[in-house]
Amino acid sequence: MVFLALGCQENQNGDLFKDTSKSKETIILHKFNGANARTTETGINCGETHILPLLANDLVVGSVEITVDQTNITLHYDLTGMEWFLYDFRVFAGDCNSIPPFSDYPYFESFPQSPEVREFTLVIPLKDLPECGCIDEIVTVSRYNPSTSQLELLTTTLNKEYCSCSEPDDKNLRTQTPGGWGAPPNGNNPGTYLHKNFGAAFPAGLVVGCNYTITFTSAQAITDGLPSGGTPSVLTKSYLNPTEKPKDSNNPKNTLAMHVVALKLSVTFDAWDEDFGASSTKLANSVVTSGDFKGWTVAQVLAEAEKVLGGCASSYTASQMTTVLDAINSCYVDGKANTGFLKNQ
Repeated sequence: MVFLALGCQENQNGDLFKDTSKSKETIILHKFNGANARTTETGINCGETHILPLLANDLVVGSVEITVDQTNITLHYDLTGMEWFLYDFRVFAGDCNSIPPFSDYPYFESFPQSPEVREFTLVIPLKDLPECGCIDEIVTVSRYNPSTSQLELLTTTLNKEYCSCSEPDDKNLRTQTPGGWGAPPNGNNPGTYLHKNFGAAFPAGLVVGCNYTITFTSAQAITDGLPSGGTPSVLTKSYLNPTEKPKDSNNPKNTLAMHVVALKLSVTFDAWDEDFGASSTKLANSVVTSGDFKGWTVAQVLAEAEKVLGGCASSYTASQMTTVLDAINSCYVDGKANTGFLKNQ
């Protein structure tokens, strides 16, 4: 079946109706605050109701209304006003890659032929299902032939993807700018955290780059080396404990390098210390929400930035990498800000 969205209108209760009359599918979007939940573009998302026709041999014999809310998937079968009535159905909900033979579908209901049943509701709890999956149905309807009075059966199948309302932890992660990490220890500032934890988190020192590298062997070396301005560029030599002094030959004068160092510090501390940020998710797994690197994880961006900085093969420029790293490093400053540039996963 092909479903084509034609337009939108809003009812008096504020629900949004999408008129899909060509496919005879109606979508109702309820006002559920699930902005961070995973979604499916072709199926039924959290807070949605889809009303689909039951088609058998191109004949509309009724409808099924499928709703996904915070706790359940609800299927309501309605053959009211039809000459057909429910005979039986089998339903599966779960992993799209593990759909069993229809005879093993976990939800089965058989209906008496007298009295005839034209409405039925099935409720499937979401608690044991994957966050996103498939709903697979086989529905058989019946009627008594008006000419012969014999029982006739028609079978229809439906398949829809769904995504539930479970949301990733939306508490803030934590990032720091090069200036934050380079600040001398003072109270509870990033410099204090760095000096207290660098040795344990980086027992072999911090190294960034690929062909050419920059190495910091101590927290004090980072305090002495960050921040440092300059043009974003590819390294032409390696540095050991570089300084931020403008005229020192051991100053790479490279903004890209400073942002790579800052992000690697944040990503490593976040993985090493579960209390580094408030979120239970990992900074490395967060996804960029806009720009040239939309859809990339922080870990992927950092790896690409190290390739560019160190002079290894890459399709991206030092300027492009500096722009995205600046946005990432500024996203969750001190664990208090949230610019929206990243999305927790």
